[in-house]
Amino acid sequence: MWQKRSGSKASLPETGKAPGGVFLTEGGHSRRAPVFFARGETAAEAADKLWEAHGNPEAPSYKIDIAGAPEAAAGVSWQHARRVRLALPPRKYGLLFGEEDSPLAFLPEEVAAWGMVTEDGKLQPERVLEAASRRGNEAYEKAVELFLTEEWLDVYRFETVSYYVDDTGIQRVERGQEIGRVAEKAELMRAMTLASEGYFQHAVSFQGRFLYSYDPHTGYRHPKYNLLRHAGTLFSMLQMHETLPDAGLLPPIQKARRYLVQQMKQENDTYMAVEKKAVKLGGNGLALIALVKYAEVTGDHDDLPIMRGLAKWMHDMAETHGRLKLHKQTLPDKKDTGFTSHYYSGEAILSLVRLYQLEADERWLDTAEKEAAYLIHDRDKNETYDTIAHDHWLLYALNELDQLRPNDDYKSHSFFIADAIVQAQRGETDDPEWEGSYEMKGAPRSTPVACRSEGLCAAVQTARRAGEADRSETYRKAAAKGIAFQMKLQFTPVSVLYYEPSHLLMGAFQASTQDAEIRNDYTQHNVSSFYEYVKLLENE
Repeated sequence: MWQKRSGSKASLPETGKAPGGVFLTEGGHSRRAPVFFARGETAAEAADKLWEAHGNPEAPSYKIDIAGAPEAAAGVSWQHARRVRLALPPRKYGLLFGEEDSPLAFLPEEVAAWGMVTEDGKLQPERVLEAASRRGNEAYEKAVELFLTEEWLDVYRFETVSYYVDDTGIQRVERGQEIGRVAEKAELMRAMTLASEGYFQHAVSFQGRFLYSYDPHTGYRHPKYNLLRHAGTLFSMLQMHETLPDAGLLPPIQKARRYLVQQMKQENDTYMAVEKKAVKLGGNGLALIALVKYAEVTGDHDDLPIMRGLAKWMHDMAETHGRLKLHKQTLPDKKDTGFTSHYYSGEAILSLVRLYQLEADERWLDTAEKEAAYLIHDRDKNETYDTIAHDHWLLYALNELDQLRPNDDYKSHSFFIADAIVQAQRGETDDPEWEGSYEMKGAPRSTPVACRSEGLCAAVQTARRAGEADRSETYRKAAAKGIAFQMKLQFTPVSVLYYEPSHLLMGAFQASTQDAEIRNDYTQHNVSSFYEYVKLLENE
Protein backbone atom coordinates (compact mmCIF):
# COMPACT_ATOMS: atom_id res chain seq x y z
CA MET A 1 0.00 0.00 0.00
CA TRP A 2 2.93 2.33 0.72
CA GLN A 3 4.21 1.53 -2.77
CA LYS A 4 0.84 2.28 -4.35
CA ARG A 5 0.52 5.57 -2.49
CA SER A 6 4.04 6.90 -2.90
CA GLY A 7 5.58 5.01 -5.78
CA SER A 8 8.37 4.00 -3.40
CA LYS A 9 10.17 0.70 -3.85
CA ALA A 10 10.83 0.36 -0.13
CA SER A 11 10.25 -3.15 1.14
CA LEU A 12 7.04 -3.62 3.10
CA PRO A 13 6.83 -5.23 6.52
CA GLU A 14 6.36 -8.99 6.42
CA THR A 15 2.66 -9.51 7.03
CA GLY A 16 1.87 -13.04 5.88
CA LYS A 17 -1.69 -14.22 6.30
CA ALA A 18 -4.49 -12.12 7.73
CA PRO A 19 -6.94 -14.65 9.19
CA GLY A 20 -9.21 -11.88 10.45
CA GLY A 21 -9.00 -9.59 7.43
CA VAL A 22 -7.47 -6.15 6.85
CA PHE A 23 -8.76 -2.70 7.79
CA LEU A 24 -7.95 0.54 5.96
CA THR A 25 -8.54 3.87 7.75
CA GLU A 26 -8.23 7.08 5.73
CA GLY A 27 -6.83 10.12 7.58
CA GLY A 28 -7.37 13.82 7.02
CA HIS A 29 -10.95 14.19 8.28
CA SER A 30 -12.38 16.45 11.00
CA ARG A 31 -15.04 13.83 11.67
CA ARG A 32 -14.42 10.16 12.40
CA ALA A 33 -12.19 8.73 9.70
CA PRO A 34 -13.81 6.29 7.26
CA VAL A 35 -12.85 2.66 7.90
CA PHE A 36 -12.95 -0.04 5.23
CA PHE A 37 -12.65 -3.79 5.72
CA ALA A 38 -11.82 -6.72 3.44
CA ARG A 39 -10.66 -10.33 3.63
CA GLY A 40 -8.24 -12.24 1.44
CA GLU A 41 -5.95 -15.26 1.40
CA THR A 42 -3.09 -13.00 2.48
CA ALA A 43 -2.80 -9.55 3.98
CA ALA A 44 -1.44 -8.25 0.68
CA GLU A 45 -4.44 -9.60 -1.24
CA ALA A 46 -6.89 -8.02 1.21
CA ALA A 47 -4.96 -4.73 1.11
CA ASP A 48 -5.04 -4.76 -2.70
CA LYS A 49 -8.82 -5.19 -2.61
CA LEU A 50 -9.16 -2.28 -0.23
CA TRP A 51 -6.92 0.02 -2.25
CA GLU A 52 -8.66 -0.90 -5.49
CA ALA A 53 -12.07 -0.07 -4.01
CA HIS A 54 -11.27 2.77 -1.62
CA GLY A 55 -7.69 3.99 -2.13
CA ASN A 56 -7.25 7.76 -2.28
CA PRO A 57 -3.70 8.88 -3.16
CA GLU A 58 -4.60 12.43 -2.05
CA ALA A 59 -5.32 11.41 1.54
CA PRO A 60 -2.59 12.72 3.89
CA SER A 61 -2.40 9.48 5.83
CA TYR A 62 -3.66 5.94 6.20
CA LYS A 63 -3.71 3.35 8.93
CA ILE A 64 -3.55 -0.34 8.05
CA ASP A 65 -4.58 -3.01 10.54
CA ILE A 66 -4.05 -6.72 9.96
CA ALA A 67 -6.46 -8.72 12.11
CA GLY A 68 -5.45 -11.95 13.78
CA ALA A 69 -7.61 -15.04 14.15
CA PRO A 70 -10.84 -14.38 16.05
CA GLU A 71 -11.49 -16.09 19.37
CA ALA A 72 -14.54 -16.23 21.62
CA ALA A 73 -14.73 -12.89 23.42
CA ALA A 74 -16.46 -14.09 26.59
CA GLY A 75 -15.53 -17.74 27.13
CA VAL A 76 -18.13 -18.93 24.65
CA SER A 77 -19.01 -17.02 21.53
CA TRP A 78 -22.82 -17.42 21.65
CA GLN A 79 -24.15 -14.56 23.75
CA HIS A 80 -27.21 -12.39 24.35
CA ALA A 81 -26.35 -8.91 23.09
CA ARG A 82 -27.68 -7.16 26.20
CA ARG A 83 -26.25 -9.53 28.79
CA VAL A 84 -22.76 -10.28 27.53
CA ARG A 85 -19.83 -9.14 29.70
CA LEU A 86 -16.48 -8.65 28.00
CA ALA A 87 -13.05 -8.34 29.60
CA LEU A 88 -11.30 -6.09 27.08
CA PRO A 89 -8.15 -4.14 27.99
CA PRO A 90 -8.54 -0.72 26.31
CA ARG A 91 -7.56 -0.64 22.62
CA LYS A 92 -6.13 -4.17 22.71
CA TYR A 93 -8.91 -6.20 21.09
CA GLY A 94 -11.23 -5.59 18.19
CA LEU A 95 -14.70 -7.15 18.08
CA LEU A 96 -16.37 -9.33 15.46
CA PHE A 97 -20.11 -10.00 15.63
CA GLY A 98 -21.84 -12.90 13.88
CA GLU A 99 -20.15 -15.70 11.96
CA GLU A 100 -16.38 -15.66 11.55
CA ASP A 101 -16.79 -14.34 8.00
CA SER A 102 -19.19 -11.58 9.11
CA PRO A 103 -18.59 -8.06 7.74
CA LEU A 104 -19.37 -6.65 11.19
CA ALA A 105 -15.82 -6.26 12.54
CA PHE A 106 -14.45 -3.28 14.44
CA LEU A 107 -10.92 -2.23 15.30
CA PRO A 108 -9.77 -1.99 18.93
CA GLU A 109 -9.66 1.80 18.58
CA GLU A 110 -13.21 1.85 17.18
CA VAL A 111 -14.46 -0.22 20.11
CA ALA A 112 -12.94 2.37 22.46
CA ALA A 113 -13.90 5.50 20.50
CA TRP A 114 -17.53 4.49 20.03
CA GLY A 115 -17.87 3.37 23.64
CA MET A 116 -19.05 -0.09 22.57
CA VAL A 117 -18.10 -1.63 25.91
CA THR A 118 -18.50 0.04 29.32
CA GLU A 119 -15.75 0.04 31.94
CA ASP A 120 -17.47 -2.89 33.67
CA GLY A 121 -17.57 -4.87 30.41
CA LYS A 122 -21.18 -4.40 29.32
CA LEU A 123 -21.77 -4.35 25.56
CA GLN A 124 -23.65 -1.31 24.23
CA PRO A 125 -25.68 -2.47 21.19
CA GLU A 126 -26.81 1.06 20.30
CA ARG A 127 -23.19 2.18 19.98
CA VAL A 128 -22.41 -0.81 17.76
CA LEU A 129 -25.38 0.04 15.55
CA GLU A 130 -24.28 3.67 15.25
CA ALA A 131 -20.75 2.63 14.32
CA ALA A 132 -22.08 0.13 11.78
CA SER A 133 -24.16 2.85 10.13
CA ARG A 134 -20.87 4.52 9.07
CA ARG A 135 -19.61 1.34 7.40
CA GLY A 136 -22.02 0.97 4.50
CA ASN A 137 -25.12 -1.09 3.84
CA GLU A 138 -23.70 -4.59 4.30
CA ALA A 139 -22.29 -3.97 7.77
CA TYR A 140 -25.31 -1.94 8.89
CA GLU A 141 -27.82 -4.53 7.70
CA LYS A 142 -25.87 -7.22 9.55
CA ALA A 143 -25.90 -5.11 12.72
CA VAL A 144 -29.66 -4.59 12.47
CA GLU A 145 -30.17 -8.33 12.00
CA LEU A 146 -28.02 -9.26 14.98
CA PHE A 147 -28.84 -6.53 17.47
CA LEU A 148 -32.46 -5.67 16.69
CA THR A 149 -33.95 -8.86 15.25
CA GLU A 150 -32.01 -11.74 16.77
CA GLU A 151 -30.33 -10.35 19.93
CA TRP A 152 -28.48 -13.67 20.37
CA LEU A 153 -25.23 -13.62 18.45
CA ASP A 154 -21.64 -14.81 18.26
CA VAL A 155 -19.12 -12.38 19.76
CA TYR A 156 -15.44 -12.75 18.91
CA ARG A 157 -12.39 -10.70 19.75
CA PHE A 158 -9.13 -10.34 17.81
CA GLU A 159 -5.78 -8.58 18.02
CA THR A 160 -4.20 -6.54 15.25
CA VAL A 161 -0.83 -5.72 13.77
CA SER A 162 -1.02 -2.07 12.78
CA TYR A 163 0.85 0.50 10.70
CA TYR A 164 0.41 4.22 10.10
CA VAL A 165 1.42 5.58 6.69
CA ASP A 166 2.00 9.24 5.90
CA ASP A 167 4.49 11.32 3.92
CA THR A 168 7.26 10.51 6.40
CA GLY A 169 7.00 6.75 5.89
CA ILE A 170 5.62 3.77 7.78
CA GLN A 171 5.26 3.69 11.56
CA ARG A 172 4.37 0.70 13.70
CA VAL A 173 1.31 1.27 15.88
CA GLU A 174 0.24 -0.52 19.05
CA ARG A 175 -2.98 0.07 20.97
CA GLY A 176 -3.72 3.22 19.01
CA GLN A 177 -0.36 4.95 19.41
CA GLU A 178 2.96 4.99 17.61
CA ILE A 179 5.42 2.65 19.27
CA GLY A 180 8.45 4.19 20.93
CA ARG A 181 7.19 7.53 22.26
CA VAL A 182 9.63 8.32 25.06
CA ALA A 183 10.81 11.32 27.08
CA GLU A 184 13.29 12.64 24.54
CA LYS A 185 13.41 16.27 23.48
CA ALA A 186 12.26 15.77 19.88
CA GLU A 187 9.24 13.73 20.95
CA LEU A 188 8.36 16.15 23.74
CA MET A 189 8.56 19.09 21.33
CA ARG A 190 6.28 17.22 18.94
CA ALA A 191 3.79 16.54 21.74
CA MET A 192 3.75 20.20 22.79
CA THR A 193 3.37 21.27 19.16
CA LEU A 194 0.35 19.00 18.72
CA ALA A 195 -1.35 20.60 21.72
CA SER A 196 -0.36 24.14 20.72
CA GLU A 197 -1.43 23.88 17.09
CA GLY A 198 -4.46 21.70 17.83
CA TYR A 199 -6.41 21.69 21.08
CA PHE A 200 -5.30 25.05 22.47
CA GLN A 201 -6.24 26.81 19.21
CA HIS A 202 -9.85 25.62 19.43
CA ALA A 203 -10.59 25.34 23.16
CA VAL A 204 -10.95 29.08 23.98
CA SER A 205 -14.20 30.91 23.27
CA PHE A 206 -14.54 34.51 22.09
CA GLN A 207 -15.34 35.44 25.70
CA GLY A 208 -12.07 33.81 26.79
CA ARG A 209 -13.48 30.75 28.57
CA PHE A 210 -12.08 27.30 27.95
CA LEU A 211 -14.13 24.37 26.78
CA TYR A 212 -14.06 22.92 30.28
CA SER A 213 -14.94 19.28 29.69
CA TYR A 214 -15.93 17.31 26.60
CA ASP A 215 -16.72 13.62 26.19
CA PRO A 216 -16.01 12.52 22.60
CA HIS A 217 -17.94 9.26 23.16
CA THR A 218 -21.21 11.11 23.67
CA GLY A 219 -20.52 14.67 22.52
CA TYR A 220 -21.47 15.92 26.00
CA ARG A 221 -20.10 19.35 26.94
CA HIS A 222 -20.09 19.84 30.70
CA PRO A 223 -21.70 23.17 31.71
CA LYS A 224 -19.68 23.73 34.91
CA TYR A 225 -16.55 25.88 35.08
CA ASN A 226 -13.55 26.29 37.36
CA LEU A 227 -11.56 29.51 37.57
CA LEU A 228 -8.54 27.83 39.19
CA ARG A 229 -8.23 25.46 36.25
CA HIS A 230 -8.72 28.38 33.88
CA ALA A 231 -5.72 30.14 35.41
CA GLY A 232 -3.63 26.97 35.43
CA THR A 233 -4.40 26.27 31.78
CA LEU A 234 -3.55 29.84 30.81
CA PHE A 235 -0.22 29.37 32.59
CA SER A 236 0.51 26.21 30.57
CA MET A 237 -0.41 27.96 27.31
CA LEU A 238 2.11 30.66 28.15
CA GLN A 239 4.74 27.97 28.67
CA MET A 240 3.87 26.65 25.21
CA HIS A 241 4.03 30.15 23.69
CA GLU A 242 7.44 30.65 25.26
CA THR A 243 8.64 27.32 23.82
CA LEU A 244 6.87 27.56 20.45
CA PRO A 245 6.50 31.28 19.63
CA ASP A 246 5.43 30.55 16.05
CA ALA A 247 2.52 28.27 17.01
CA GLY A 248 0.03 31.16 16.94
CA LEU A 249 -1.03 30.88 20.58
CA LEU A 250 -0.99 34.57 21.50
CA PRO A 251 -4.58 35.36 20.35
CA PRO A 252 -6.22 32.61 22.46
CA ILE A 253 -3.87 33.45 25.32
CA GLN A 254 -4.96 37.08 25.25
CA LYS A 255 -8.64 36.08 25.30
CA ALA A 256 -8.09 33.74 28.26
CA ARG A 257 -6.04 36.38 30.11
CA ARG A 258 -8.77 38.99 29.52
CA TYR A 259 -11.41 36.67 31.00
CA LEU A 260 -9.24 36.02 34.05
CA VAL A 261 -8.69 39.73 34.69
CA GLN A 262 -12.43 40.36 34.37
CA GLN A 263 -13.03 38.06 37.35
CA MET A 264 -10.91 40.23 39.66
CA LYS A 265 -12.51 42.24 42.45
CA GLN A 266 -10.56 45.13 43.96
CA GLU A 267 -10.82 46.04 47.62
CA ASN A 268 -8.55 48.88 48.70
CA ASP A 269 -5.02 47.74 47.80
CA THR A 270 -5.90 44.06 47.39
CA TYR A 271 -7.34 42.02 44.52
CA MET A 272 -9.28 38.77 44.64
CA ALA A 273 -10.02 36.24 41.90
CA VAL A 274 -13.75 35.77 42.46
CA GLU A 275 -15.94 32.90 41.30
CA LYS A 276 -19.49 32.25 42.50
CA LYS A 277 -19.23 34.98 45.15
CA ALA A 278 -16.19 33.39 46.77
CA VAL A 279 -12.44 33.84 46.78
CA LYS A 280 -10.06 30.91 47.15
CA LEU A 281 -6.44 30.93 48.21
CA GLY A 282 -5.63 28.63 45.29
CA GLY A 283 -7.56 30.88 42.91
CA ASN A 284 -5.54 33.92 43.88
CA GLY A 285 -2.34 31.88 43.74
CA LEU A 286 -2.90 30.39 40.30
CA ALA A 287 -4.16 33.69 38.90
CA LEU A 288 -0.97 35.36 40.11
CA ILE A 289 1.20 32.58 38.64
CA ALA A 290 -0.54 33.00 35.26
CA LEU A 291 -0.30 36.80 35.22
CA VAL A 292 3.37 36.79 36.19
CA LYS A 293 4.07 34.33 33.38
CA TYR A 294 2.12 36.53 30.96
CA ALA A 295 4.29 39.51 31.90
CA GLU A 296 7.51 37.49 31.57
CA VAL A 297 6.65 35.97 28.20
CA THR A 298 5.01 38.97 26.52
CA GLY A 299 6.89 41.82 28.23
CA ASP A 300 3.52 43.43 29.04
CA HIS A 301 3.47 44.50 32.70
CA ASP A 302 0.10 46.29 32.63
CA ASP A 303 -1.33 43.77 35.10
CA LEU A 304 1.29 44.53 37.76
CA PRO A 305 -1.18 46.42 40.03
CA ILE A 306 -3.46 43.36 39.97
CA MET A 307 -0.54 41.04 40.68
CA ARG A 308 0.52 43.14 43.66
CA GLY A 309 -3.06 43.20 44.91
CA LEU A 310 -3.39 39.41 44.71
CA ALA A 311 -0.13 39.04 46.64
CA LYS A 312 -1.18 41.70 49.16
CA TRP A 313 -4.38 39.74 49.91
CA MET A 314 -2.22 36.74 50.84
CA HIS A 315 0.33 38.85 52.71
CA ASP A 316 -2.38 40.51 54.81
CA MET A 317 -3.90 37.13 55.65
CA ALA A 318 -0.53 35.85 56.88
CA GLU A 319 -0.04 39.01 58.93
CA THR A 320 -3.45 38.54 60.57
CA HIS A 321 -3.45 34.78 61.14
CA GLY A 322 0.24 33.93 61.16
CA ARG A 323 -0.17 31.80 58.04
CA LEU A 324 -2.35 31.42 54.94
CA LYS A 325 -5.26 30.10 56.94
CA LEU A 326 -8.31 31.01 54.83
CA HIS A 327 -8.68 28.67 51.86
CA LYS A 328 -12.18 29.77 50.83
CA GLN A 329 -14.01 32.90 51.86
CA THR A 330 -17.49 33.97 50.78
CA LEU A 331 -18.19 37.50 49.62
CA PRO A 332 -19.22 40.10 50.57
CA ASP A 333 -19.55 38.79 54.15
CA LYS A 334 -15.93 37.46 54.21
CA LYS A 335 -17.00 34.31 56.00
CA ASP A 336 -14.50 31.45 56.26
CA THR A 337 -16.28 28.40 54.83
CA GLY A 338 -13.92 26.00 56.60
CA PHE A 339 -13.00 24.40 53.27
CA THR A 340 -9.33 23.47 52.85
CA SER A 341 -7.35 22.11 49.93
CA HIS A 342 -4.00 20.42 50.42
CA TYR A 343 -2.67 22.08 47.26
CA TYR A 344 -3.65 25.72 47.81
CA SER A 345 -0.72 26.55 50.08
CA GLY A 346 1.84 25.32 47.57
CA GLU A 347 0.13 27.30 44.81
CA ALA A 348 0.18 30.42 46.98
CA ILE A 349 3.83 30.04 47.98
CA LEU A 350 4.87 29.56 44.36
CA SER A 351 2.88 32.59 43.25
CA LEU A 352 4.57 34.82 45.82
CA VAL A 353 8.01 33.55 44.82
CA ARG A 354 7.23 34.12 41.14
CA LEU A 355 6.09 37.69 41.79
CA TYR A 356 9.28 38.30 43.77
CA GLN A 357 11.25 37.12 40.74
CA LEU A 358 9.43 39.76 38.70
CA GLU A 359 9.85 42.57 41.24
CA ALA A 360 12.07 42.12 44.28
CA ASP A 361 9.65 42.97 47.08
CA GLU A 362 10.82 41.14 50.21
CA ARG A 363 7.28 41.01 51.62
CA TRP A 364 6.37 38.32 49.13
CA LEU A 365 9.29 36.07 50.10
CA ASP A 366 8.68 36.68 53.80
CA THR A 367 5.07 35.53 53.43
CA ALA A 368 6.11 32.53 51.35
CA GLU A 369 8.70 31.47 53.93
CA LYS A 370 6.22 31.82 56.78
CA GLU A 371 3.76 29.47 55.07
CA ALA A 372 6.50 27.01 54.04
CA ALA A 373 7.68 26.78 57.66
CA TYR A 374 4.13 26.04 58.81
CA LEU A 375 3.68 23.28 56.21
CA ILE A 376 6.99 21.59 56.99
CA HIS A 377 7.01 21.83 60.78
CA ASP A 378 3.30 21.66 61.62
CA ARG A 379 0.98 20.42 58.91
CA ASP A 380 3.26 17.66 57.56
CA LYS A 381 5.29 16.82 60.67
CA ASN A 382 3.61 13.43 61.27
CA GLU A 383 3.32 12.35 57.64
CA THR A 384 5.00 9.19 56.33
CA TYR A 385 5.99 8.04 52.86
CA ASP A 386 2.59 6.35 52.65
CA THR A 387 0.56 9.37 53.75
CA ILE A 388 2.36 12.48 52.48
CA ALA A 389 0.51 14.17 49.62
CA HIS A 390 2.31 14.08 46.29
CA ASP A 391 2.09 17.86 46.06
CA HIS A 392 3.67 19.09 42.83
CA TRP A 393 2.85 22.75 43.54
CA LEU A 394 4.73 22.57 46.82
CA LEU A 395 7.70 20.91 45.10
CA TYR A 396 7.77 23.75 42.56
CA ALA A 397 7.55 26.29 45.38
CA LEU A 398 10.20 24.79 47.67
CA ASN A 399 12.64 24.44 44.78
CA GLU A 400 12.34 28.09 43.80
CA LEU A 401 12.23 29.33 47.39
CA ASP A 402 15.42 27.38 48.11
CA GLN A 403 17.11 29.07 45.15
CA LEU A 404 16.41 32.49 46.62
CA ARG A 405 16.78 31.76 50.33
CA PRO A 406 18.62 28.45 50.69
CA ASN A 407 17.31 26.33 53.55
CA ASP A 408 17.99 22.68 54.37
CA ASP A 409 14.36 22.30 55.47
CA TYR A 410 13.21 23.08 51.94
CA LYS A 411 15.56 20.49 50.47
CA SER A 412 14.76 17.74 52.96
CA HIS A 413 10.99 18.20 52.64
CA SER A 414 11.24 18.23 48.84
CA PHE A 415 13.22 14.99 48.94
CA PHE A 416 10.71 13.47 51.38
CA ILE A 417 7.82 14.15 48.99
CA ALA A 418 9.76 13.13 45.87
CA ASP A 419 10.94 9.87 47.49
CA ALA A 420 7.32 9.06 48.33
CA ILE A 421 6.34 9.66 44.70
CA VAL A 422 9.09 7.38 43.40
CA GLN A 423 8.08 4.61 45.81
CA ALA A 424 4.48 4.73 44.55
CA GLN A 425 5.36 4.43 40.86
CA ARG A 426 4.41 1.26 39.01
CA GLY A 427 7.17 -0.69 37.29
CA GLU A 428 6.43 -3.70 35.12
CA THR A 429 2.75 -4.66 35.35
CA ASP A 430 0.44 -7.30 33.91
CA ASP A 431 -0.80 -4.60 31.55
CA PRO A 432 2.25 -2.88 29.98
CA GLU A 433 0.10 0.19 29.31
CA TRP A 434 0.07 0.91 33.06
CA GLU A 435 3.85 1.04 33.44
CA GLY A 436 5.07 4.40 34.72
CA SER A 437 1.74 5.29 36.35
CA TYR A 438 1.17 5.37 40.10
CA GLU A 439 -0.67 3.23 42.59
CA MET A 440 -4.20 4.62 42.82
CA LYS A 441 -7.76 3.41 42.63
CA GLY A 442 -9.10 2.49 39.19
CA ALA A 443 -7.55 2.79 35.76
CA PRO A 444 -4.43 5.01 35.60
CA ARG A 445 -5.23 8.64 34.83
CA SER A 446 -3.11 11.04 32.85
CA THR A 447 -3.32 14.09 35.10
CA PRO A 448 -2.26 12.58 38.46
CA VAL A 449 0.76 11.11 36.68
CA ALA A 450 1.52 14.43 34.98
CA CYS A 451 1.36 16.32 38.28
CA ARG A 452 3.87 13.92 39.80
CA SER A 453 6.10 14.34 36.75
CA GLU A 454 6.00 18.11 37.26
CA GLY A 455 6.91 17.74 40.91
CA LEU A 456 9.76 15.35 40.18
CA CYS A 457 11.21 17.78 37.63
CA ALA A 458 11.31 20.44 40.35
CA ALA A 459 12.91 17.97 42.78
CA VAL A 460 15.57 17.13 40.18
CA GLN A 461 16.60 20.79 40.18
CA THR A 462 16.69 20.88 43.98
CA ALA A 463 18.83 17.74 44.11
CA ARG A 464 21.22 18.98 41.42
CA ARG A 465 21.74 22.23 43.29
CA ALA A 466 22.43 20.25 46.48
CA GLY A 467 25.06 18.18 44.68
CA GLU A 468 23.04 14.96 45.05
CA ALA A 469 23.63 13.46 41.62
CA ASP A 470 22.26 9.98 42.37
CA ARG A 471 19.08 11.37 43.86
CA SER A 472 18.52 13.76 40.97
CA GLU A 473 18.98 10.92 38.47
CA THR A 474 16.48 8.74 40.35
CA TYR A 475 13.90 11.51 40.16
CA ARG A 476 14.64 12.21 36.50
CA LYS A 477 14.22 8.55 35.52
CA ALA A 478 10.91 8.36 37.39
CA ALA A 479 9.70 11.50 35.62
CA ALA A 480 10.72 10.00 32.27
CA LYS A 481 8.75 6.83 32.99
CA GLY A 482 5.72 8.86 33.95
CA ILE A 483 5.95 10.96 30.81
CA ALA A 484 6.20 7.84 28.64
CA PHE A 485 2.91 6.71 30.20
CA GLN A 486 1.32 10.14 29.69
CA MET A 487 2.18 10.12 25.99
CA LYS A 488 -0.02 7.06 25.51
CA LEU A 489 -3.02 9.19 26.47
CA GLN A 490 -2.43 12.09 24.09
CA PHE A 491 -4.62 12.44 21.02
CA THR A 492 -2.22 12.25 18.08
CA PRO A 493 -2.80 12.00 14.32
CA VAL A 494 -3.03 8.23 14.85
CA SER A 495 -5.31 8.01 17.88
CA VAL A 496 -7.60 10.87 16.85
CA LEU A 497 -8.64 9.07 13.65
CA TYR A 498 -11.61 7.40 15.31
CA TYR A 499 -12.96 10.42 17.19
CA GLU A 500 -14.64 13.69 16.35
CA PRO A 501 -14.12 16.60 16.18
CA SER A 502 -10.53 15.61 15.51
CA HIS A 503 -9.21 19.18 15.15
CA LEU A 504 -10.38 19.99 18.70
CA LEU A 505 -9.06 16.77 20.21
CA MET A 506 -5.68 16.91 18.48
CA GLY A 507 -2.93 17.21 21.06
CA ALA A 508 -5.29 17.08 24.05
CA PHE A 509 -4.94 14.45 26.77
CA GLN A 510 -7.70 12.07 27.73
CA ALA A 511 -8.66 11.33 31.32
CA SER A 512 -7.44 7.74 31.63
CA THR A 513 -6.70 4.53 29.80
CA GLN A 514 -10.46 3.84 29.87
CA ASP A 515 -11.98 7.31 29.64
CA ALA A 516 -11.56 9.58 26.61
CA GLU A 517 -12.97 12.71 28.28
CA ILE A 518 -10.83 15.81 27.76
CA ARG A 519 -10.73 18.66 30.27
CA ASN A 520 -8.64 21.79 30.12
CA ASP A 521 -6.52 20.93 33.17
CA TYR A 522 -5.73 17.44 31.82
CA THR A 523 -3.85 19.00 28.93
CA GLN A 524 -2.47 21.77 31.19
CA HIS A 525 -0.59 19.46 33.53
CA ASN A 526 0.63 17.10 30.83
CA VAL A 527 2.18 19.79 28.64
CA SER A 528 3.58 21.57 31.70
CA SER A 529 5.39 18.39 32.69
CA PHE A 530 6.83 18.14 29.17
CA TYR A 531 7.95 21.77 29.33
CA GLU A 532 9.68 21.18 32.67
CA TYR A 533 11.37 17.99 31.48
CA VAL A 534 12.71 19.70 28.36
CA LYS A 535 14.24 22.36 30.62
CA LEU A 536 15.98 19.59 32.58
CA LEU A 537 17.40 18.14 29.38
CA GLU A 538 18.62 21.55 28.23
CA ASN A 539 20.33 22.25 31.56
CA GLU A 540 22.10 18.92 32.06
